[in-house]
Order: sequence, then C-alpha cells, then structure tokens
Amino acid sequence: MCQWFAPTKLSITFETEGKGRFSAEDIEAVIVRNDAGDVVSLNLPTKFVMISNHQIYADWWYAWCLIYFIGAQGVHRNVYITLKKSLQWIPVVGWGMQLYGFIFLARSWASDRIQLASHLAALGKRAEEEDKPLCFLLYPEGTLVSPNTRPVSKKFADKEGIADLSNLLLPRSTGLYYSLRSLAPRVPDLKLIDLTVVYPGIPRMGYGQDYYTLRSIFMDGVPPPVIHIHLKMFDVATGVPIGDTAPGSSSETTHHETDVSEGRTIFDIWLRELWQEKDDLINGFFETRSFRAGGISPVEIPVKLRRKREILDAFCFFLPAGAGYLWGMSSVGYLSRKALPIKRHDAEPLTREDVQFDLLHHIFSDTNVVFTNPTPGANALCAKSDKVTFAELYISALYNSSKCSKVLREKMIETPAFATELAKISLLTNVGRINTTMAFFPEMKTALRTYHPVPSLQKTNGNAQDAPRIKNCLKAALLPNEIKSAPPSSPDEILERRVSNHLSELRSVLEIPTHLIMYLREQPLANVHFDGVLNFLDLFLPNRELMSFDRARAFLWLSYFYLESDGGQNPFADEFARKYSGKAPWLRQMTEHQRKTENVDTNEEMTWGKRMSAQRNTFLQKLVNSLDDDKKARPPPAPADSTNIAVSESTIRRPRQTHDEGAFMYYVPQNDSPSTADGGKREAWHIVTTTDPLADSDDDLEHADEHVLVDYSESTS
Repeated sequence: MCQWFAPTKLSITFETEGKGRFSAEDIEAVIVRNDAGDVVSLNLPTKFVMISNHQIYADWWYAWCLIYFIGAQGVHRNVYITLKKSLQWIPVVGWGMQLYGFIFLARSWASDRIQLASHLAALGKRAEEEDKPLCFLLYPEGTLVSPNTRPVSKKFADKEGIADLSNLLLPRSTGLYYSLRSLAPRVPDLKLIDLTVVYPGIPRMGYGQDYYTLRSIFMDGVPPPVIHIHLKMFDVATGVPIGDTAPGSSSETTHHETDVSEGRTIFDIWLRELWQEKDDLINGFFETRSFRAGGISPVEIPVKLRRKREILDAFCFFLPAGAGYLWGMSSVGYLSRKALPIKRHDAEPLTREDVQFDLLHHIFSDTNVVFTNPTPGANALCAKSDKVTFAELYISALYNSSKCSKVLREKMIETPAFATELAKISLLTNVGRINTTMAFFPEMKTALRTYHPVPSLQKTNGNAQDAPRIKNCLKAALLPNEIKSAPPSSPDEILERRVSNHLSELRSVLEIPTHLIMYLREQPLANVHFDGVLNFLDLFLPNRELMSFDRARAFLWLSYFYLESDGGQNPFADEFARKYSGKAPWLRQMTEHQRKTENVDTNEEMTWGKRMSAQRNTFLQKLVNSLDDDKKARPPPAPADSTNIAVSESTIRRPRQTHDEGAFMYYVPQNDSPSTADGGKREAWHIVTTTDPLADSDDDLEHADEHVLVDYSESTS
C-alpha cells in the first residue's frame, strides 16, 4: 500500500545515552545491509511488546512497516495490535484486522480486562509452546493527541499534581502493566521496544491528524515524506518495574490474569518518566529537526517490499477481509434490525419454534437463587430475601414498572402463571424478537398492528397486552432514584462504573435486567464471550443446531456476569467457562433426536391457535360489514350553493381515492374477489392492502397515507 499509493521512508535512530540505550556495538549488530550497502533488515529480538506515542490514525500502519524490517522470518506476520474498538468496522481494512487477530479495546479497563486476558493468554501460549515470533503493539495514551484530548490530559495532571506534557498525552499504565505481567512468565526473554515517532511538517503544539489523515495519505497521495523513529529497548525481566513474575508467584493465576494493583505505583512513575523523556526528545527534534543519536547517523529504509513475491501478502490481507465480510453478513455480528423480529401475517399463530419456547422455559424455570433483589418484600410479587432467581427478578421488574397498569398488576398477583407468561413475551420484546407491530388480543382494531395468538404462552385468561405497552413497561422498569438520572448506555459502561464504585448510579441497571438486555442486544459480544461463533441475539433465534438448555445457560451466565459478577465464580459456568475466564459456557450441538423433540407444538395448542385465528377473521369481517352498513345509513351531504360561495381551488377538500387492486389478507387466504362497491368495506380494504404486515415498527409506517393512519372504527368520520 505504501509503496504504491503513499511512498515514504523510515529514518531510524537509536538511544545511546539514557534508559533503554544501545551501545555502538549493539547498533552495528542490529543493522543488516546487503552487498550494495542498503539496509535490508533490523536484527532486533522477535518477541517483544512495542509501545509508541500516538499522533495520527496511520501510526499503527507505519509501526507495522517498521516491524516488517525486523528479522528475516516474517515477524510482521505475527503482529498483534491494540486499536480503538470503533476501527474494527472500517470497511475492508477493519474486517481484515479482525481476521488477523487485532485486539480492539474500548479504553475502559473494566470492559477491556476480559478481552485482553483472553488474547494475551493465547499469545503467550503460542510464543512459549510453538516458539513463534511475538509482536504486541500498544499505544499507552489510548487515543490521538487532539484539541479535545489535550485539555483532559492537563486536567488530570493538575488533579494528580504531576507535570503535564506539551506534545503528548499522559500515558495510561493499566493495559501495558497488565500485558507485561501476563506475558513475562511465559516469555522469559521478552523485550519492550519504545518508539518515539515524529512526522515532518507538523509545527510545535500542532495536531498530527490535522495534517495527515488516512484519506490524504492513501487517496490524495500526500503521505509524510519521511517518518522519524527513535528506538529504545528494555529487557522486561530486569529493566521494567513490573514486580515478581516468576511462575508460582501471586501474579500468575489459573487463567493467566494478573493483579493490576500490585506494584502499579512504581510502574506508573516509571512510565510517566519515560513519556517525559519522550516529550523532551520531541521538543529537541523541533529545535534541531532530528533526534539526537550520539553522533551516529540515522538509518534510512525506504518503505517497499524486499521481495516482489511478497505482493501476495497483500492478498492474504484483503481476500480474508472480503471473505470475512461475506461470512459475517450471513452469521455473526451483522444481524440487521429487520432480520431479527418474527414476521407473520395478521391472525397467524406464533409457534413454539417462533418464540423458542424451550429456551424461555429453561430461563424462567432455573432455580439458582443468586440475583440481588432490589426491593425485598416491597409487594406481593417481591420475595423478602436478598437473593432471588432470574424469573423472580424479571417478573418483579415488570410489576414495579411505572407503566404497569393496576389491572395488570392485580392479574399478575392473582395468577402467577400469567405473570410468568407475560414475562416470557416481555423478554422476547426486550431482545427485539417481538416488535411494536404485534398485539395479542383478537379485538385489536388499528391497522398499524397485527394480531397473533401465542398458544404456548397464552394458557391463562389474562390479557397479554400488545407489544408497544410491553415495551413501555420495559423502558420504565426503574427504581425511584433512577427516574431522573441517565443510566449507563452499554455493558462496558456498566462494568466501568462498577469498578469505579458508582453503585448508587447503577442500582436500577445492576438489579433490574430489562435495561441490561437492551444494551446487550446492541453490543457485539461475539469475540468477547463466544469466540466469534455467535452473538447475544443468536441465543434467541430459531436454532436447529444448538441446544436450548445450553443457550439458556449462556443467557443466564451473561446476566450474572454483568449484573452480579464481582470476580467470584459464576454459578452458571460450566467446565469450559471456568477454565477460560470471560467466556460463556460451551454450547453443545443437538443430536437428530433432540432436534425432533425441541419446540414441538402440542395438538391442543395447534387447535387453540386455529380457533383464535378464525375468531380474528370473523371479527374483522364483522367490523368491515358494520362500517359498510353505517356509511350506507348516513344521509348524503347537501350540495353547496356555488353561486354564492367563492372558494379557491387550492382549498377544496379532495375526496379520498379508492383502490380496487389487492386482496384482503386473512391468515387463511380467501379466493373470492372482494366487493368493489362504494362504502366502508372498500376503505378498510385499501388499508390492509397498502400496509406492509411485516413492517418492523410504527416508524416504518411514517409515510403511510391518511387511510392507514386511522383506526377502522374512525375511517368513515
């Protein structure tokens, strides 16, 4: 890419005086030249963590170019880069980075810890057991230096009483400290390589992203003419203060996670001093236009391929990227909003397969009393104990919602089985399987909704409400002290605030699951908890491969992980989840016999569903006939006296146009052609034939004509 679209060169200098210095002999041994005297590679160690200052979005690209010249065995093929999470969705490049195993972080230790632990354990094991190169690239500043981030860094420096930097942001030590302590026990000869990078043309106190963007570099043909890089190198075991990392020490746990609090203060000071030296080095560069190198001339390396056949490596990046995109579109991480909801015509029953009855049964029949009860004994549905099951917690959340009507509450208390059925339908609404175009009582009149009997979840006599009312109950499921405050907006923020001990701000979200589920359904969790094989929403989709019991256990594990987990054992974990920290329980494949026995509708349910469909069709036919009779009985309006009244053409109210095409869509299709006589029947006819019964929500009908936006009962007014 650089060679073709953005030609440039690397100008490399080595530290010769301070910490991390190279001797003259070391530098001579590092630089490898060909017979013509050109530098072809750098003989640096092949197992290292690399850190650098962060100025532009292409920093990681140029760091990768430097890594390309390290060693002769393709270290660049084993590079793992930590980047901001949003970058993984960049078209083509982002997909390729995902397939190459790059690590995407949210810059929140609470949410990044699990992701980082899983990757580091795999990298360390691979480097240790297979003796493979290891290059882990990390940017301790966490983000670019910009007009928005510089004041934040200064504010933190003032608060902590430490010196601020003029060209850089204060580094965040947690991720680097954790990474070094996790990798060091497995890789005894691990090195830390520190880069100080400067791009020409950026003035003192300027911001790199204002001068070099990805677009200007690769599309407009304006790359930096040279990238100045100053190298320092430390032996992690002896030159970096990360504490005792010997096997068997307190730093090594079963899952190779590490205590980030141990020895952090010393490491914080060490890293800030390193960044202060880096800041001074950049100030010196602005004065002399070069890094000091102890009299040794910079090593210049043009950024181009050493061998022409390596052009195939580019295809090794972009072809998997394209394949990954196509695979993802049909599986994990790209589930669209329109693919998720159940789609059925009016009066068509929802089967056990549609609602995933067995999955809901396992979730709401689980007997683990492990979830915190936010309101012990507050009402007849709230247990007096401090801990409850998930079913009790969820039903209580619905009951306590400010949008739950008095009649509905009384029915929930009177008939506990109805409360459980309502909770199951509400959970489907919560995750988006049931959208706001559905209703569950046959006398529903509005054309904006469709009626659907749910035989497996309507075995009591209670009114199951319609989806919009259920959704309102879910959104209003807050405790009194949370009504006026904004809850966290993502699972990452929930974990971050938990670590920060902002429990008063989190009480409703941590103890009432409805909002957590709304966050989980929007969050890509495939790589975090499921090794990329499925996402949170996949747990609720019809699945003929994975057992309902296992999917229910994974859902309960996730709920406990975000609602309750304080580092202790998750009661829903299996052997796999206990072995691999942060991973959901293993999902087993169903046998052919299990496929035949899951989510099977009973004869009684099918009979009831057909009866309710027929009742709905009869109701609609009577409604249309009554509208027709009512309009015929209404006397025609008296004609206006056109000789005495002058009316502009623009103010004349045009009569509604009628349409004869289409058919009235019942659940059981009708063969008879509908009547085309003038009257209310034609108008109702127009509504059902011009409204998409599979629209996802009311929002999708915002451009419907005036016929659709009124109830049948009002269409003749």
